[in-house]
Amino acid sequence: MSGKEGMPSMRQEEVLCALAKQNTIPILREMNKNGWYSLEHLADRLSMDARVLERDLTGLQRIRLVERRFNNGGANRWEYKLIRDLPEIDLQALLEKESHAHDALRFYNRLVFGILVKAAEFDRSLHRRLLEATQSTRCENPRGLQLLSTLDAEGGYDSTMMRLSGLLGSGLFDGIDEQKTMSAVKNAYLAVVHSLIEVLNDHVEQGVAKLILRTSSRDVLIDGGWLVERFDLLQGVPTTYFKQVG
Repeated sequence: MSGKEGMPSMRQEEVLCALAKQNTIPILREMNKNGWYSLEHLADRLSMDARVLERDLTGLQRIRLVERRFNNGGANRWEYKLIRDLPEIDLQALLEKESHAHDALRFYNRLVFGILVKAAEFDRSLHRRLLEATQSTRCENPRGLQLLSTLDAEGGYDSTMMRLSGLLGSGLFDGIDEQKTMSAVKNAYLAVVHSLIEVLNDHVEQGVAKLILRTSSRDVLIDGGWLVERFDLLQGVPTTYFKQVG
């Protein structure tokens, strides 16, 4: 259910924030087979540190995405189960759906965060200007797109990235519509990328701007180059800014 004027309710916001975290969807997908799972089993299946997994499961339990019980029938350990009856999202569709828009959001998050990190290595004041530009661009978006591109105080996405998964089922984009969601992701992030390039060009020499962009984007372009080409994720950005040389 939505809040006023189609906006997410407080409960939806909680679910979106949980689904935004990097490990949440893999954890829920692994649990999407019915039954109870031990921490050790999930950690092994997900190749995750048990302490990190326990922290994430505790957060999911707090907002009632997961329930927990103590198995003292010889196992003497906590076990976890996925809660499926969630009116806020179509959880089953979310967990079964593979989304290129989801992949695009990962790409943009890594790209923007990489630029901010590299700028901070070059000049902290430049990092501050870029972060301000990113936040300003985000605030100009409609609320739904703001949820896609929220940064923390340092420009990081560790606690707020990957909101697309929640948005896919929240009703903000009228259900699971891949084409519409991809368009929303591009609209939100291309504006951010263009604003970062503009700030770089305004405050450093073009050669330095290109160096920051190329070095910060090398790994993400290796991983996501096919996605960029197929969906034109850097639409309108001169190729020389991210062209890898040497």
